[in-house]
Amino acid sequence: PKLIVNFTVINPAYMGLDVGDIIAINVTSLTIPFAGSSGWSNYKFIITDVSRTVGKLKIKVREV
Repeated sequence: PKLIVNFTVINPAYMGLDVGDIIAINVTSLTIPFAGSSGWSNYKFIITDVSRTVGKLKIKVREV
């Protein structure tokens, strides 16, 4: 099964992200259940949903 992740972006440098963009999350301090200790470094995601508010960007992504 493909991973689906929801998160909130608060860094202004990434406010231009939109549906259809491909992103890679390079955070090794987070662990994925049942995936071992590889972290998020080998995953690429496509943005499937975006919700914008002042100073925040809520994103839903799906593994590709």
